Amino acid sequence: MKPEVKHKLEEALITIRNYLRRDNGDLEIVEFDEEKGLLKIRLLGNCKVCNMNDFTFQFGIQKTLFAKVPEVKEIIIVDDK
Repeated sequence: MKPEVKHKLEEALITIRNYLRRDNGDLEIVEFDEEKGLLKIRLLGNCKVCNMNDFTFQFGIQKTLFAKVPEVKEIIIVDDK
């Protein structure tokens, strides 16, 4: 991953994680395909089981990452399976 993209992702994740951690949740980057702009993330802690995680994903995680990291074109959540 290009250093400038990694930096943008890390900066955006600081903002997102501050909110997620308030409810004992978190996320991690699994993989980023720079050619496709595809970011794979895994929800952790309470975010995995929360009934609001679709809302959090769509209006928190996606919105923030798309705005702050234009190299990200698509985000998918991967499961532990």
